[in-house]
Amino acid sequence: MDYSYEKFLNYLDMGREIEFIYEGENYYIGCGTGTCMFWKAYDSTSEIVDETVENLLKR
Repeated sequence: MDYSYEKFLNYLDMGREIEFIYEGENYYIGCGTGTCMFWKAYDSTSEIVDETVENLLKR
């Protein structure tokens, strides 16, 4: 499957949610109704929230 950073950003702009595994840990990123969120699964203290995906990814 051909997947690019641009497709990743486009999916988030469309309001899709993306779950992925990095170094054996599950993560989530998603955007909807004016809020974008990122967190490590099962760790509510890891949640990062911002208004745009661009700002979120800069953190």
